[in-house]
Amino acid sequence: MASAAAVKLPFTVPLQWKATGVLVKPISDANHTIVSVKDPTVVHYNGLWHIYATAYSTSAKTWTMVYLNFKDWSEAPQRQADLHRY
Repeated sequence: MASAAAVKLPFTVPLQWKATGVLVKPISDANHTIVSVKDPTVVHYNGLWHIYATAYSTSAKTWTMVYLNFKDWSEAPQRQADLHRY
């Protein structure tokens, strides 16, 4: 069994977090007043970032699933999520 000293980590220790501005924000459409986006799952696939998240619509009075994608994180705050009802 390898010793802990022999393990090479793919990141520097200790981890240091950096805060940024808003990455994904609620953007309403003509039929849904979206007031929050939470619990995102982020995947980078085929040159795009894909986000699946939970959103709350005050007009529908329910939580729903949303999806959005973009090439660069600078695009994320302006992207309107597609709503999926389950």
